[in-house]
Amino acid sequence: DELYFNAIGGDWTFPIENATITVQLPERATIQQSSAYSGRQGEATCNCTLISEDNILTINTTRALQPFEQLTFAVAWPKGFVKEPSTIKKTLTFFKDNFHVLFGLIGLGIVTFLYYKAWKKVGVDPPKGTIIPLFDPPAGFSPADAGFLHTMYLTQRVISAAIVSMAVKGHVKITNIKKEYTLERLSKDFALLSEEEKAISSALFSGNPKIKLDNKNHSRFTRARTNAVLKLNKKMKPRYFSLHSKHLVKGIFASVFLVILTFAFSPSPAIPLILIFLLIVLVSLFTYLIKAPTIEGRTIMDEIEGFKLYLSVAEQKQLDALHEPDMTPERFEALLPYAIALGVENQWGKKFENELAKSMQETKGYSPTWYVGAAGAMAFSPQKFSTSMGSSFSSAISSASSPPGSSSGSGGGGSSGGGGGGGGGGGW
Repeated sequence: DELYFNAIGGDWTFPIENATITVQLPERATIQQSSAYSGRQGEATCNCTLISEDNILTINTTRALQPFEQLTFAVAWPKGFVKEPSTIKKTLTFFKDNFHVLFGLIGLGIVTFLYYKAWKKVGVDPPKGTIIPLFDPPAGFSPADAGFLHTMYLTQRVISAAIVSMAVKGHVKITNIKKEYTLERLSKDFALLSEEEKAISSALFSGNPKIKLDNKNHSRFTRARTNAVLKLNKKMKPRYFSLHSKHLVKGIFASVFLVILTFAFSPSPAIPLILIFLLIVLVSLFTYLIKAPTIEGRTIMDEIEGFKLYLSVAEQKQLDALHEPDMTPERFEALLPYAIALGVENQWGKKFENELAKSMQETKGYSPTWYVGAAGAMAFSPQKFSTSMGSSFSSAISSASSPPGSSSGSGGGGSSGGGGGGGGGGGW
């Protein structure tokens, strides 16, 4: 058995010139090991003497303890002299010493149950239908509409797809010189644009028909993204899907209450801070899980999945039985924004390249009129171009949207301030 005790704590604000500590063990209990530590918190030496005589240990300091210095000792003796607590008492002591941890775990379980109950009520998605290849997007859905509903949130690809869609329609020209992109508005006619494309164009080209994809213009790109989100939300929610955020309110309030009480009960901030991290992870997870499409939305999402399947299948023979429409440059360009929004632009570019090869046409004979690249048409590759529009261009838009710039004390080591006890007080 061992006693590891902080006899003089580190809260004293004045020097202690001399200190003597006497430890008397039970009768006939001999001291097997003893040690002491003095100084600032964590120091493992002692300016003191230790005298052991039978069952009595005497500790005397050899220099004054300065303000906030401590004195800790550890003494060990054979087992059998101190009655061990019963299992019940050990259990009760454990619960008492770790009440803040248990309280946090129970509270975390309750919050999880509240979130799960909310998800079960409104967050379970309608069953997915049979997915078959479709050659066209859902009627009335722009590339941004399709991409937004497909993920039920706005990705950077959706913005990229909207801008490429505007370019295909002749509203914008995209110039790429040494991976530096410039957008130029060619027309003020918004007739062919979808609502979110109109919002993006108005934000990007207000006062200037040409804009570089540079973070110096981040305010314009941020405004364009915000305006696009507003338009897409208005069209998609709640008709096609809902975030169901209000159903998480009970769990959020319970989380706040739990954190406050855990801080009140906990002897240190460690457990409450860990709890806060877990609660943030939990609410983030259920925020993602609880959003769900409506029945109508699920039907449209199935159509989008079928259309995505067509865009991503590069081999003609896999679709021959379905009478796939002829691939033309116009069709390739018209559907490229959808491929970007759905993340399959590489496959779509390869599909077009394969069709050009089958018809004995060279890819260098094709180049989109709405795009100007440094290499020129002679080095043009539909597949590489499509991939560039999906990754490099999206990355450039994203950049432009960002603003510039426990061990034993006596036998295995210890330190001053370890063990129980300690503290401080007044003096004269």
